Amino acid sequence: MTKPTPPLVCPRCSSADYRRKGSILSPRGRVQRYECRVCEKKFHPSLKTQPLKLREGYLDIEALGLKANFDPMLCWSIKPRGDDKIVHALIAEWSLASERVLVKKLCKALTQFDRIITYNGTMYDIPFMRTRALRHGLVFPEYMTLYHHDLYFVARGRLSAHRKNLGTIAQVLNVQGKVDLDPRDWEAANFGDRAALKRILDHNLQDVRVLEDVHEVMEPYYFGVNKSI
Repeated sequence: MTKPTPPLVCPRCSSADYRRKGSILSPRGRVQRYECRVCEKKFHPSLKTQPLKLREGYLDIEALGLKANFDPMLCWSIKPRGDDKIVHALIAEWSLASERVLVKKLCKALTQFDRIITYNGTMYDIPFMRTRALRHGLVFPEYMTLYHHDLYFVARGRLSAHRKNLGTIAQVLNVQGKVDLDPRDWEAANFGDRAALKRILDHNLQDVRVLEDVHEVMEPYYFGVNKSI
């Protein structure tokens, strides 16, 4: 019988309240390091134990453009793997101060996960989030504190399709639910239309649901590699 993996606790104060804090190099490769939120001791699991199951979340953001030095973020969603409850936020008012609150909530939400899964997040979502966070003077997850896995590159390497966007790949894999927005919603959102912003958020929420379903179908056909956000 396989012995159960002992729960991870701080070796100094025995607290189970911790966060990811870089990694160390061991004979078996990189091992995740943690920091206790109570006493701030940095530690890592015993090399004799199995690694912890990662807390995974599916992330997607929506913004008014592609360049984060001047395009604002409108909303974001993170769906915990296997959980129907989606963590999300929508810009409250059409102001820079309101966007700062939105991005701050996102930075805080990211600390609740060990690995973030995106679709084309390497080239868009992650750089955009980081840029807006730094623009507002916020602390964004540092290198090697949060894993990132981009399904776009999996689809590009494992599947053959005329296009590699999430909608096309979802159709190939018989995953239902991906719906495109009316371009007029983006136009209206540009002027702060709340109804249009709500439809964009609904679209954002649906995208992370579809992303999880696509991941479930594709997971048996590749070996994931942990990369930093």
